[in-house]
Amino acid sequence: MKKEKEAERMLLTGKYINKLDQKNRMFVPAKFRDALGSEFILTVSENKKCIQCFSQDEFEKKYAELENKIGDMLGEDDILMDFFSETYNVTIDNQGRISIPVEQRESVNLTDSALVIGMGRHVEIWNEEHFREYRQKARENVRKVKDVDALMRDANIEKRKREADALKNADQA
Repeated sequence: MKKEKEAERMLLTGKYINKLDQKNRMFVPAKFRDALGSEFILTVSENKKCIQCFSQDEFEKKYAELENKIGDMLGEDDILMDFFSETYNVTIDNQGRISIPVEQRESVNLTDSALVIGMGRHVEIWNEEHFREYRQKARENVRKVKDVDALMRDANIEKRKREADALKNADQA
């Protein structure tokens, strides 16, 4: 019980390169298995070219978020069909492996190896080349955001200086 509680709180971090065998099976790192459980969910990411792995609890949270977003909108069934048709339950075998459905493997271009990364509350399985490309773009975006933050911070400092000077000049008048 204590180990399960610790796994629930543990943030999933790190990256591992694992081989896929002829039966599309892949070893899942022990620390990820502990957090995901012996049965978990695989789904193709909506906006990244990877497979996301969720514990049952985390997947239910993701589904609840999706339900809240789509509400009664037009095409709700289409959205749910798309979401669930790319989603599979998997069970870890006695050797710590899962079988990745061929459809998912092909949709993210997994061949003989996969990069497995911890993403806080879920795990992602990537084609190594796609991950490098995505990470490069992500790093560029982070730099842009940091640059914008720095510009905004500098602008706010300048604004505060002008306001202080205006108050100072008003007091002297």
